[in-house]
Amino acid sequence: MNFVEACCPECNHFYRIIEKQINDKIFCKECEKEVTLKLVQSECKASFDEESLHHSTENSQDEESNDLIDLSLEKLNHKDMAILQSIMKYSLASKEQIQKGLSIFFEQTDEKKKEGLIQVFKDEGILCEEDVNFVHKLYQFFNIKAQDRKIAELAVKNKFVTLKQAETAFKQQIKLFKQEKKVKSISEILIMSKLLKQEYCDALMYRLNIISPEMRKSLFGNIAVSEGLINDEQRNAVLSIQQSEFILTSKIRLFGSILIDLNVISKKQCNQILKYQKKIKIKEEFEKKWNVNLDLLAPLFNFQELKPLLYSKELS
Repeated sequence: MNFVEACCPECNHFYRIIEKQINDKIFCKECEKEVTLKLVQSECKASFDEESLHHSTENSQDEESNDLIDLSLEKLNHKDMAILQSIMKYSLASKEQIQKGLSIFFEQTDEKKKEGLIQVFKDEGILCEEDVNFVHKLYQFFNIKAQDRKIAELAVKNKFVTLKQAETAFKQQIKLFKQEKKVKSISEILIMSKLLKQEYCDALMYRLNIISPEMRKSLFGNIAVSEGLINDEQRNAVLSIQQSEFILTSKIRLFGSILIDLNVISKKQCNQILKYQKKIKIKEEFEKKWNVNLDLLAPLFNFQELKPLLYSKELS
């Protein structure tokens, strides 16, 4: 049975499905739209040297194991199916253990099933903590790769980065995952390498409709509105201009550049917004890394005490 990599045409969410399902309509769990998944090109597979990971792929599964997947596929969602495939591909559990885990999973209530197949395998002692983390990272890695190819393609097309820079970033991403099991997006790597500015990254992700709710508050237009430099109507007008130009040319003009050309804000005000935007990003990264809320911590520290933490190089 052949598996293929596919992604949602609306939000680029990654899926691993049976080849014969490629033309089936599904409801994407990420954007919640009814879509027909599109095939993802295989350069990710070609460049991702799976033999270098800490789990060997030397032993392929026998026909009985494939039959086991066949019997279970119709009952599993896309994420659980991808996780099951990884467990089998990397020989993390025996056929009997997998059979046991699946049986327990299918006997659970719908509410309990929301915790996912991997939680059952962990609770039953089928997978150790290290293997659970490995499977999660692997799923996250392949999921982000489908999205990254779109970002890199558009970044090169708009001359934000060169093709060579994008290829180097992909190699760094793979090396980072192999050696440290860290999952970094291409945009993060390009920004850390000072090859891509944050405002260009935001513009790319917005155009590709992969901006998360958490990221929206740090978008240039939203900051400009919150600071009283423009109103909602002006923000929406600029977004319409961006969209129209992108449809016609596939080129992205930055939000701030359009406002300056329309004489709505000055270059000085634009730079002030970009500076403030950078501070918000640093704050978000710090909170994510240390799982803290700086707004709650602020009364306990003065700014000089928090400043070294916020601007710590360790964030990169």
